[in-house]
Amino acid sequence: MERSGGISELSFGGAANIGDRFFWGASIGIPFLNFSEEITHRETPGSGLTQSLSSFTYTETLDVEGVGINLKAGVIIKPTQSLRIGAAIHTPTAYSVSDSYSRGILADFSGEVEQPDDFVGSFDYRLKTPLRLIANAAFIAGKSGIISADYQYVDYSTGKLKKSSLSGDSYNFESENEQARQSYRGTHNINAGVEIRFAKVYRVRVGAKYMQSPFEEGELTEGIDGPIISYTGGFGYRYDDFYLDIAAIYTEKDTSHYAYSSSYIDEAIVNRTQINILTSIGWRF
Repeated sequence: MERSGGISELSFGGAANIGDRFFWGASIGIPFLNFSEEITHRETPGSGLTQSLSSFTYTETLDVEGVGINLKAGVIIKPTQSLRIGAAIHTPTAYSVSDSYSRGILADFSGEVEQPDDFVGSFDYRLKTPLRLIANAAFIAGKSGIISADYQYVDYSTGKLKKSSLSGDSYNFESENEQARQSYRGTHNINAGVEIRFAKVYRVRVGAKYMQSPFEEGELTEGIDGPIISYTGGFGYRYDDFYLDIAAIYTEKDTSHYAYSSSYIDEAIVNRTQINILTSIGWRF
């Protein structure tokens, strides 16, 4: 199996500062998505099982392309020189998506290849992602340090698939959307951190992140069931235009696996821990 893809975004935005106390900004985003997958299944009969079939190959391909539009807007209020309070909203992204797929079979009979015409098709549809609500606050202790916290709410059950007028198909994705409403839920995600500065050029940082699972309990997720919790510690150095940063991130997460439906068996829970070391070095000019 081979998979590749990604999402890139073209953004047009603007911002304003009112009296150095109230700041606002907004942007229109045009995201582009692409995804490709190729699955190849090949079988070779054991010796003595067949006299003619040398190998059998089954191939599936999927290519997904889409373009969307969204709006992001936010405000920051500065009641005092030390305090910042902000809020933002990210509207759902409305995507227009096109899938192209194919399936093919190839059989090798002792050097004589049989390959029927591939089955190919395409399907157009629309996709709406969930709304995101964000709030944050920061306290700046002069040149000594900063304390900050961010909160984000996302209800993954509100994502929807819709029919496209381009497809000419009346299928309305009713069962898929109902399954999403039953399987997913709203999540609360929190980030908090502290940076302390000393001797003018040194920084010490600590932080934590809590990310709730988007799945309802007991769902056949084959993915992350419990929350993801991360702890971060880091060190920074600044001198004129030179900077150096080093950070360590410790992450804990529980993963649930079901061999069959959760109605018949208990889940197998795997607790995973991970440590990442990140470093950056640079000069400003």
